[in-house]
Amino acid sequence: MLTGQRGNGKSTIGSQFVCEALKAGHNAFMYSGELPNFWVKDWINVQLYGKQRLTNSEITQCENFYRGRLYLFNADIIETEEMEDLLKVVEDTIIKKDIKFVLLDNLMTALESDYDETLYRKQSNFVGRLAKLSKALQVVIVLIAHPRKRVNNSKYTFENDDVSGSGDITNKVDTIMTYDKPKETDAISENHRILRVTKNRLWGWLTKIDLFYSDESRRTSEDANDFRKNYLSNDDNEWQNNKDDLDEIPF
Repeated sequence: MLTGQRGNGKSTIGSQFVCEALKAGHNAFMYSGELPNFWVKDWINVQLYGKQRLTNSEITQCENFYRGRLYLFNADIIETEEMEDLLKVVEDTIIKKDIKFVLLDNLMTALESDYDETLYRKQSNFVGRLAKLSKALQVVIVLIAHPRKRVNNSKYTFENDDVSGSGDITNKVDTIMTYDKPKETDAISENHRILRVTKNRLWGWLTKIDLFYSDESRRTSEDANDFRKNYLSNDDNEWQNNKDDLDEIPF
């Protein structure tokens, strides 16, 4: 599970996880509960290439890179009663397309149409079945979830129990990550972000990773001055320069 305060970039780093999976040679599946597929595709293209305002040629390079390997769920929104349909699509696609990484982006928003015990039970069952599916098919499944609204506005003290919806869903997942902006007094720079592992069932290790965000490439990096990773090449020693004046990727 990937969570954190609203508007701090959970979806952005989630889609970069997809880029990393594609870079590693794995097939990926994405569902977005908020964005239409053309917007998701545009976001992925920008992150893969490392700059905004792509030319048609650059977009084609991105499409050629993930053609037959990246699959988007074709739906505007998932209602509560359609959870079974999504589970079936996820499972079938994993098996048929050899998917190794699944991102379900902000699915909990689509499920939180009401707050009753029946819905909470469905949420818990849904997350539990995702966890079993992940283990049975040996695939990474990342579910993005919003936090509860904080009445006291203490947005920098996020805890696992702050995840919105059924309180049981955090018990069903093996790993919980939070992605947020640090306090202004703790920030290294304006683009400073923090990724924390707040639950690790397998190893028990909890950690904090300092990251930095580039609006131009929509990427995060451990180096505040270097966002040039070349996702579109199999050579890890090759780099991209995300300056707008470059017409082609150097490979």
